[in-house]
Amino acid sequence: MDRVKFTAMKDGDKEDYDFLTRHEVACTKGTAARLLDAMVSLE
Repeated sequence: MDRVKFTAMKDGDKEDYDFLTRHEVACTKGTAARLLDAMVSLE
């Protein structure tokens, strides 16, 4: 699966939401580093 099958959240199924969850978890793991990088760039 490369992308979800829905255009409205209400139309998603378990497979779609499992796919999104995997990507969300991967993205949130880098949040602290992205915020620190943004703060440093403000200097």
